[in-house]
Amino acid sequence: MKRAGRSIPCTSAGFPRCAQKANTVFHMQMVRLSGNRELQRVLANLNARLRLVCWVDMADWCGLTSAHHSKVVTTLAPGDGPGAATAMRDHISRRRAQATEAARKTILRRYAPS
Repeated sequence: MKRAGRSIPCTSAGFPRCAQKANTVFHMQMVRLSGNRELQRVLANLNARLRLVCWVDMADWCGLTSAHHSKVVTTLAPGDGPGAATAMRDHISRRRAQATEAARKTILRRYAPS
């Protein structure tokens, strides 16, 4: 993963953490580009709250998330705002259901008896 011209190494042992960082960086950059400071604050707060859920669920959704992010970037780069907005809405709607299921699994793993 690259960040500000630097590469963040992703080893198999560190993959979930690296993928989570890449996801967080992507979303924060998209929000920064919007110029909406309140949305930046809300997203930073949400990222902090969801860190455990994202880490537990990372292996299942990383490839799909990367494909969604690529779609957003490839529509945004040439200036296709409406296309990028559609791609981001699609990404968010798909991830909402997955995040809900990941939260359920995380709670069960943490608190339910084996």
